[in-house]
Amino acid sequence: LDARESIRVVWGAAGDYRTRQLALDFVKEHWDALRARLPDDAGAEAVWLGAARACDAKQRDEVRAYFFGRSTNFLGGPRAFDQAMESIDLCIAWRAKHRRSAERFIEMWTPAVPAKRPR
Repeated sequence: LDARESIRVVWGAAGDYRTRQLALDFVKEHWDALRARLPDDAGAEAVWLGAARACDAKQRDEVRAYFFGRSTNFLGGPRAFDQAMESIDLCIAWRAKHRRSAERFIEMWTPAVPAKRPR
């Protein structure tokens, strides 16, 4: 299997909240092997494997700690890194601003659970 095609599996996993951490852990564990098999410019965009849909400070800090100095060493890497960090920060800010409003909306449309009848 060509590395350029197989990396799509990792990208897919990174885009789903249920498997995002698995994808990030895989990339971190196999960074050197991936780096050797992928095209020279692929490392710059690797930060997005960690940043894809990340939306909390813990995830942001983990992505920053791992990818700064790795993905930033490639052509276009510093810009991709900055964009990924900005994307995460914007998501964190949006979530903080709108979370309570979304919760109230959902509560408004969630039917009350009827009490159980005694048998």
